[in-house]
Amino acid sequence: MIKNLQIKNFILIDDLNIDFSSGLTALTGETGSGKSIIINALSAVLGQKIDKKMIRIGENRAAVTASFFVQANSEVAAILQELELEEKNKDGENECILRRVISENGRSSAYCNSMAITISTMQRLGNALTDIHAQHQNSRMLNPQYQRGILDAYGKYTQTLSKVRELYQDWKTAQNSLDEMRRQLTDDGKIELIRYQIEEFESADISPEEIENIENDHKLLANSDTIQKTCGEMISILGDDYSELPKLLKNLSSSTDTLPPDLPAVRNLRSLLEQVDMSLSEAQQEVGYIAKSMASDPERLKYLDSRLSELHNLARKHQVSIPELLVKYQSLCDDLESLTTRDAQIALTEEKIRETRARFGQTARKLTSERLKSAKKLSQIISTSMQQLDMPHGKFKVHLNTSEDDTPKPNGLDQITFNVSINPDLPLENMSKVVSGGELSRISLAIQANTAAHTAVPTVIYDEVDSGIGGDTANIVGQNLLAISKYCQLICITHSPQVASFCDYQILVTKELCGKRTVTTACLLDATEREAEISRMLGAKSLTASSLAHAKDLLKRSVH
Repeated sequence: MIKNLQIKNFILIDDLNIDFSSGLTALTGETGSGKSIIINALSAVLGQKIDKKMIRIGENRAAVTASFFVQANSEVAAILQELELEEKNKDGENECILRRVISENGRSSAYCNSMAITISTMQRLGNALTDIHAQHQNSRMLNPQYQRGILDAYGKYTQTLSKVRELYQDWKTAQNSLDEMRRQLTDDGKIELIRYQIEEFESADISPEEIENIENDHKLLANSDTIQKTCGEMISILGDDYSELPKLLKNLSSSTDTLPPDLPAVRNLRSLLEQVDMSLSEAQQEVGYIAKSMASDPERLKYLDSRLSELHNLARKHQVSIPELLVKYQSLCDDLESLTTRDAQIALTEEKIRETRARFGQTARKLTSERLKSAKKLSQIISTSMQQLDMPHGKFKVHLNTSEDDTPKPNGLDQITFNVSINPDLPLENMSKVVSGGELSRISLAIQANTAAHTAVPTVIYDEVDSGIGGDTANIVGQNLLAISKYCQLICITHSPQVASFCDYQILVTKELCGKRTVTTACLLDATEREAEISRMLGAKSLTASSLAHAKDLLKRSVH
């Protein structure tokens, strides 16, 4: 849900900060005070179209920031996790802070939790966070996919729908595999190329042991003269009785004979000198072994030069390193096997496609049956709600157009549209073609009042859903808004005192003249201030005991 909205230099708004709570909140105020500007600002920060004319006159940029609480395991939480935009507030709660900055050149920048994002990402987050119903704004309620989602959520046949989507994915994977195998059928030259490449590898007669050792063996043999010279120098030091090191060690050992033999330190010294003598002897043997094993072998070196060149050329040709040659060889063998057995693979894949398609068709027809039952029930209750919302002849029908072609689709075989009729002499038609902005808002209200328990949009906003109605109908609008707010946060702009009286909170939006600048402000009303505002909305030109009593009575009757 939205917790806070900050608006700066946006149309008539200089600097506005509004806190919101859960439940039902009304935005009220005189016509032209700026209530719809607040909704326009919120729409902007949710990724909707902007214009440089939205920047307040005299300023070079506008900015809107909206802070949302994000429930764990929600669609928004999943999007934030996917995009690595997760953030927690000081209380450890998940939050989503969206910010939109509009520049005087008409361009804008978008941010989420201080990270730059694209406008399409902002729209994606906005669609998951809110559902705005305004008379002059495109409503998602007209989107067939959104309509299908409402019906499916209301119907609660999750298991069947999930199975349909699973079978569609299985079919699509198999179909893509079949398309690729058929494409390869037209590329017979590929088989001959792979066979030629495999023959090259087999002619090279490469073994794992050779791959592992050849580069190191070549390096050692190429440096054998240097190694021999070094070993000779070491032997002259370690293995010659006339060299200084053995002489020094022998003299040290002899010198210990003149030391007191019973002293522990003398015994320890003799032991250490004996160990040095043994280590020196072992070192002599090791150097001799190295010298013998590193003997120069020009013929062997010549062979390794040639062999290494051959392997380098093969590796370069296949764009791999020498250690990866055998992996490439196995990959070519696998490709050849796949291509030479493709007829059998195609037959198996075609059979899987037929089988999956049949299972999809059976499950999709079951889904259609469940949708029809839910559609009939939903059509009846929404028709009744429409008639209670000042549309006495209103009819509503969830229409299913089921495809005869059983080619799998991710959501089954049904195209779903919401059809309505407002007048008794007109047939049911697609909702997008036959309703005005005000009617659409009220129909949307009727739909959401009966489906809010099953859908998951955290915040719903209605802009003047009560336009052109009053009396008992306004009371029913208020009751419907209240019903929806039990399942989500709901914010409504209203001029109706009846609707406002149903709300948990009321924010008064006013327009004032500060010097030569018009400024829009908003404040949360306390109980006494609400009574005064409801009195004004009832038509009182000034506060009187009678108008206040009427307002108090309206608020009292709307207590829930």
